[in-house]
Amino acid sequence: MHHARSRHVPTGRPHWFMRTLGLGVGLALVISASLQATPVAVSPAHQAATVHWPDVMVQLHGGGKAFIVDPETDQVLTTLDTCQGGTLGATTPDASKVYVSCAGEGETEIIVIDLAAREVTGRVTTGNRPKHAIFSPDGQWLGVNHWGLDAGKLRHTFITTADDEIAHNLELEVTGTAVGVTSMHNA
Repeated sequence: MHHARSRHVPTGRPHWFMRTLGLGVGLALVISASLQATPVAVSPAHQAATVHWPDVMVQLHGGGKAFIVDPETDQVLTTLDTCQGGTLGATTPDASKVYVSCAGEGETEIIVIDLAAREVTGRVTTGNRPKHAIFSPDGQWLGVNHWGLDAGKLRHTFITTADDEIAHNLELEVTGTAVGVTSMHNA
């Protein structure tokens, strides 16, 4: 017997959705206690972007593989070599590329996968253990934070997605002795 799953949404707090999941792109919906959709104002910068869904899924494995999967058949179409610790990826808003962060010990690259070609088309060396990647609303920029320090500094790298080149590194001095992971969830 199959039972449908339900998701608990806290009542009396209509902005829970926005605080938990973020604003998103385009017209965001807030789920109210009565489960009615309520439109929320979105800035013009966010309205300008259009999100497209890729026709394939990408399953990332920390052992250094990306599996391109057909969501209709659940068949693996292609297996690509990526990097150790490559478990987080970010898809461009136009669904043309996936950027894989190589967060394993000693890793320094972002892997670029072209979804139409279904192949790795680039490797961008960004710094010590790149982790969380996030796109600008128009998809022209990719920001990446890093788990590890580079010469005692915490690095945030900005990549232009048109040519997959580093446009700028923002480096923040870290005082004291860093132990373990130095940055989380701040791309």
